[in-house]
Amino acid sequence: MSTRDWKHLGRELQAARIAAGFNTLEDLARAVNLSSRILGDIEAGRRESYRPSTLHRVERAVGWTTGSYESVLAGGSPRLAEDGPGEQGSRPTDATPVGYGIDPDVLVELATATPEQIQRVKDFLLGIKYGDPGRRRA
Repeated sequence: MSTRDWKHLGRELQAARIAAGFNTLEDLARAVNLSSRILGDIEAGRRESYRPSTLHRVERAVGWTTGSYESVLAGGSPRLAEDGPGEQGSRPTDATPVGYGIDPDVLVELATATPEQIQRVKDFLLGIKYGDPGRRRA
C-alpha cells in the first residue's frame, strides 16, 4: 500500500493553480506544454505515477520550489518559490519583460532581422510545433 497521498497533491495543486492565475486546466496546460488530461489526472489523484519532469514543470508554474510535490505526497505542504508563480521563466506575466528567458544574442538578431527573415523563423517554429520542421505555411 502506498503512503503517498496523490489526492492530497491534487487538492494542493488545484488551489495553487487557481492562486497562480490559471483559472482552467487548459490555461496551465498551455503554460507548461502538457495535456489538460494529464493535469486533470494529477488534480483528481487518478494515477500514482508521473514523470518527475512533468511534476517539476507544474511546480514551477504554480510557484512551488522544485521537489515540493514530494513533500505534499508525504502529507506536508509545498515550499513556495521566492519568485512566485512562473519561477525559471515557465510562465511569463504582464510584468515580465519582453524577451525574458530568451538568449540575449537571439534577441539582438531578431531586433535587426528583416520581415522575411522573421517569417522564415516563424515558419520553422510552426513546423516544429506541428511535427514538420521543413514545412512552409502559405
